[in-house]
Amino acid sequence: MVEFTLGGTIQMASTLVAILIAGHEYSPDKKNHWDRCCLSRERFLARKFRSSQFMAITFDVRAGLIKRAIYKPNTSAPVRSSSALREPIRPDQYKRLANGDHVPFKRLDKIISIVDIYSETLKQVSAVNGKIVEFSFFSHAYADGPILTNTWAYQRVVGDGPHARLVPLQQMPGEKRDPADLDPRKQDFLATVQSAEALAYWKTAFADGGASWIWGCNSDQDVMRLMRVIRRAKPPITPSSNPESYVRIIPRDYELSSINFIAPNLAKPTKRAGTFEINVGSLRAFIMDKLTDTYAQRLADATGRRAYAAGPGTYATFQDNGVDMEVPGVIRDVVQTYRSVFGIPTDKEGLNYLQYNPA
Repeated sequence: MVEFTLGGTIQMASTLVAILIAGHEYSPDKKNHWDRCCLSRERFLARKFRSSQFMAITFDVRAGLIKRAIYKPNTSAPVRSSSALREPIRPDQYKRLANGDHVPFKRLDKIISIVDIYSETLKQVSAVNGKIVEFSFFSHAYADGPILTNTWAYQRVVGDGPHARLVPLQQMPGEKRDPADLDPRKQDFLATVQSAEALAYWKTAFADGGASWIWGCNSDQDVMRLMRVIRRAKPPITPSSNPESYVRIIPRDYELSSINFIAPNLAKPTKRAGTFEINVGSLRAFIMDKLTDTYAQRLADATGRRAYAAGPGTYATFQDNGVDMEVPGVIRDVVQTYRSVFGIPTDKEGLNYLQYNPA
């Protein structure tokens, strides 16, 4: 349970705060860039809010640290400090499963969890009389949320070597969150996970115009194929298309297999071989359900502020500088379909992340 009590604040001018979260690169075959991403974003935001008192708070999951950087108005050199929240992650805390995945299996209580991050964020922002201008996750991700450590809810690692695998763990009655699950989940902003005061403070903690970002992927090959088929539909679909109307598609075999897998009965065969029809209203409802059933949407609803994240069926990569993130141009046709067909806006930085508005 995330507990929070609004206490006394440090007597200082209201501070604009960025919360930057660097996940742990759990695959030993990849280099950990997430802390560098946070530092780059910190400097970008410090320039953006140069005329204000600005504070960046970085949660470095791999190092077990909270890092703080305070920028006084119209200065570029911050005052930096750090403190230990948990212990650094060690390689021997992870096991390689038979499927190639790497999962933590021991001393999980010594690793920074998302519950730690929620609690400390509210405490730190309250302590400086702050307003959050950005709440950013730099890590791998999927629809259910950022992957900070790669734990699996109510599953534990058993066995060694080629026999290592995950086995299910029984969920205790009334328990809404696995205490040993360190990663964000869609249910995190329910009253059973966070206290009423914590949930209320999320609604007031953000500055006007503040936003959350999930910089990782939302890969789903089947949804990506559906979106590319829809882009070729005749007549073209627009946000104003009549929901009772139908459009024709001519999918390739592998595209049809994907559509039938994720949305059975969405594409109905016509008398013309290889041609199918889709009801616009049913298609729109399917895509809106995909967008709603995401951590990004739950975060937007909980904070009352926009969230930016990769759309279902898209992925993120590093930009040419090897540090900053974007949804790359090769998947831009899918992003454009979200905009032109479903009316979903994207971020104003031109990075091709979808905008999730609070309900």
